Amino acid sequence: MQQKQRLVRRLEPFTLKNSELYKMGQINRLRQCLTTTKTQMVMKELHERPSRGDFAIEIMKRKILDARYWWPTIYRDMHDYCKSCDACQQIGGLATQSRAKLVTSLLEEPFMKWGLDFS
Repeated sequence: MQQKQRLVRRLEPFTLKNSELYKMGQINRLRQCLTTTKTQMVMKELHERPSRGDFAIEIMKRKILDARYWWPTIYRDMHDYCKSCDACQQIGGLATQSRAKLVTSLLEEPFMKWGLDFS
């Protein structure tokens, strides 16, 4: 009985419409559940069309969700897809740099203190 209740709870967000499976998203938007072959087509279309750009995985995932598509392994699939893209590998992500803390000093008179910045 408990197993049946768990299964019913897991199936709650899913709906079948016109023989297509949909999942209710966080903001009450139905997202079409895609098969493996369709996921590859969607990722390729969103990633390789002229206005695409080579985006980070999170941005690509958001674009897919905004297009109202969903599948259980979306994050892993996007990660693998971007890893296999030559353009993405050449561009790479922006390196995170440690930045020095900015210090503000309040001076009472102009030219009270002079400093040079060699960076």
